[in-house]
Amino acid sequence: MNGRTFSSKTLQNYLNSFFANVGGSPWAGVQTQYCRNVPAGTTSCAGIPGAQFVTNPKHQLKGTWTDPTPVPDDIVTLGLAQNLVDDPIAMEAMRASAHFNYDPDATYIVMTPPRTIGTGQPVYCGYHTQTTSIDGLGNPYRIQYSFIPYLNKDWIIGSCGANSVNATSNSFGNGVFDGYSIVVGHEYSEAVTDPDNFFSVQDGWNDDQTSENADKCAWYHTQNITLAGRQYAIQPTWSNEAFDAGQDGCAVSR
Repeated sequence: MNGRTFSSKTLQNYLNSFFANVGGSPWAGVQTQYCRNVPAGTTSCAGIPGAQFVTNPKHQLKGTWTDPTPVPDDIVTLGLAQNLVDDPIAMEAMRASAHFNYDPDATYIVMTPPRTIGTGQPVYCGYHTQTTSIDGLGNPYRIQYSFIPYLNKDWIIGSCGANSVNATSNSFGNGVFDGYSIVVGHEYSEAVTDPDNFFSVQDGWNDDQTSENADKCAWYHTQNITLAGRQYAIQPTWSNEAFDAGQDGCAVSR
């Protein structure tokens, strides 16, 4: 980009550093106002007996792995319909869960190399969903996972955020990989606050139009945050708390 070559290793280092340090940050703290074990339609968890709040611990990244399994040339993905059948991304999430040992609270993020395009692109930059087992259909156990295709390609509308925050790219990856921290951060946040997509019906924190917390603020006031001395491009996520206080509902810290 701009006459410079950026390697897959540089991208991996950029994202690994982001996830190694995002836990415990004020940006990830926005999601700690949300909870489970409350009635449908709840807009605030405060004061509700039995509410189990989202936590924001440090060191959330538990490992990375490059799977030697060949990547299909044309990935046909099923998105939220994945609950009942396997697709190549769900199968990769299953392999990752076996590699790292299954954790029902984990989100397995699947990324693919250049040239691989999934059905639905360039409509989306990424998505999160789950596998589950229903009457013997689907998969043997539930996994939350996210699919992030190769983003720095002109078949993705607007390149999904490349250089959208930092116009000039540096050797760490700021600029050229802005879209990756924005999009992966988007899916990470939604997988925490709305992890279960059952029969394409989301049952976590959504608005009345089914937009999730990151959807409501997508590509709005994108900016850098600093984690462990490095900058990363991010988007705000929705905060009922801030909105109810008369502030902008799209928040970058709590």
